[in-house]
Amino acid sequence: MKEIYVLSSFLAASVVIAFVFVSRVLAIDGVNPDLPLLFFAWLSSFPQKKRIGPRSFLFLLVVFSCAMFFVGRFWLPEIVIFDAVLFICFYASRFLTANWFLDFLIVQIAAVFIFYGVSAVLMRSPFIVPFVLLEAVYGIVLSLIMWPIAQKIIATL
Repeated sequence: MKEIYVLSSFLAASVVIAFVFVSRVLAIDGVNPDLPLLFFAWLSSFPQKKRIGPRSFLFLLVVFSCAMFFVGRFWLPEIVIFDAVLFICFYASRFLTANWFLDFLIVQIAAVFIFYGVSAVLMRSPFIVPFVLLEAVYGIVLSLIMWPIAQKIIATL
């Protein structure tokens, strides 16, 4: 029963994050923080005992993608790349340091660079290094601000 509560809470959070991301509420000078990436990187780097399963993680990604379809302009290729990068990061995070915060930062930074790199190659979109660095730094700052809240949430699971 507790797993259903946790999964439904994460589902609701992913839909809310889609709304916030599309509305660009936190954008500064054209840089919109990638809140979905932060959220899924956070889920990927949970401590081993609290980690959700791969099927649940994939289900959350699918629900988030569907929410993006309904709340904003749905860019199918970018969402597919986003989902693939985060699913790979989900599995790769199991082989990291086992320090939750350090793993979270590693997954977050790697996912930003991999997402924009793969998008640049597959979608022929520009890979603007200063923009990608700004987004990575903005994500790190938001992560540091939200980290105490995240620790409280994990403690209740």
